[in-house]
Amino acid sequence: MAELFDLDRAARTRASMLTDLPAGMPQDIAEALSGPGVPDYLLSRGFEVVDDIGALQGPASGPVVVPTELHYGGLAPEVLVDDTEDCALLYQNVLAEGTVDAQQQVLNEARLTALWPSLSLMLPAAIAQVWQRRFPVLSAD
Repeated sequence: MAELFDLDRAARTRASMLTDLPAGMPQDIAEALSGPGVPDYLLSRGFEVVDDIGALQGPASGPVVVPTELHYGGLAPEVLVDDTEDCALLYQNVLAEGTVDAQQQVLNEARLTALWPSLSLMLPAAIAQVWQRRFPVLSAD
């Protein structure tokens, strides 16, 4: 009977993913992706983080249009930022999958800071780690 899983091949694939990280990737993101426990899907695609939390210009309340590339996971095309549950799901998607441009357009600094205690638990640890290191205000109690 043939083996169902080739663990040696999987380990080689993961190792090659680590050595093939894009050259222009910010150092803090590359380090976070190289850490233990990073899911392969995240390692294979990476993620982006704004350089300045003050650049987050999304609405603090009212509706926000969800970028089409982030329409999944039960999100409507437009989300009310005032609805904590929907806003947390939107922010989770934008933090994990969104480009810097999407983050700047959708996320709001005050709203992100307020939601961070729960958001940080919903995100892959590598993503939460980079956001908290870049923006210590997110780690404050």
